[in-house]
Amino acid sequence: MSEDSAQLSRAAKHLIETHGSRAAAVALKRAVFLHQCGQKRAADTWRRIADCVRAIEAGKDPSALKIAADVSHSAISPWPRPPS
Repeated sequence: MSEDSAQLSRAAKHLIETHGSRAAAVALKRAVFLHQCGQKRAADTWRRIADCVRAIEAGKDPSALKIAADVSHSAISPWPRPPS
């Protein structure tokens, strides 16, 4: 498993632990938001995380997914939080 796919798999597992059955929807919502903000690379990363979530939920090995080599850890953007 490459470093990139390991990072995406960890992010997917964390989303599943945090959001349960809504994990893939949360990842896709983040991808849409980031795409709308012009953050295309980060949006692609969140789409790949959603793919990993679905693979994990289906009982498949997420490392078997084709993950582009150009995805880096810095492309994973934190979800924007509303001002306190």
